[in-house]
Amino acid sequence: MTNDEWASAPFPAYTEAQEAEITRRSPVADVIGEHTSIRRISDGTYRGACPFCNRPDTLEVVPETGRWNCFNCLETGDVMIFINKFLGLWRADAYKFLADRAGLTFGASA
Repeated sequence: MTNDEWASAPFPAYTEAQEAEITRRSPVADVIGEHTSIRRISDGTYRGACPFCNRPDTLEVVPETGRWNCFNCLETGDVMIFINKFLGLWRADAYKFLADRAGLTFGASA
């Protein structure tokens, strides 16, 4: 994308309700599981290799809270922050990525 194309590209603006719907339709374990190997353990959480520090069994994903964290590099967040950090996307672009993944469209504002 050229600088002119970047400058004229529409910037997606989501309402708080739209962001909540995007997050609800993007389960943290499903999204993270698409980008790194995780496995469910007995307490309902998931464990796997952290894609940020590449240490095995240091990434914990907690579907109940919608959060993840690494016990080694201390990265942490929700599903949007994972996509933001993993794919290097700005906040609005991370929401757009997740909205597209979930098949959500919000008309002219998205």
